[in-house]
Amino acid sequence: SGDNTVGCLRLAVERVVEEPADDYFVFLVSDANLTRYGITAPILSESMQRERRVHSYAIFIAGQEDAQALVDGLRPGQGRVCLDTRKLPQIFKDIFSSVLVQNSRSSL
Repeated sequence: SGDNTVGCLRLAVERVVEEPADDYFVFLVSDANLTRYGITAPILSESMQRERRVHSYAIFIAGQEDAQALVDGLRPGQGRVCLDTRKLPQIFKDIFSSVLVQNSRSSL
């Protein structure tokens, strides 16, 4: 539930780097009703950026207005709104593809 969202997000960001890997990803998939728990975009953003090696993303699968307000408060590209869950696979594909492109550019 929303009241555990930030704690779980922080824990995931910390733990994902415990094992060696080429890339580290953390995905927060949530409805956008986080404000009722006092969770704001700046709080999410800080939690998502705690470890620079981790690619963290929030995907909100609820009301567009609330979701878009949260996405707008995150770093560009870190948040997505998904009003049709059938589009989730494409959203994940787009995220992974963008990281691959970033990695290939940084290795040049």
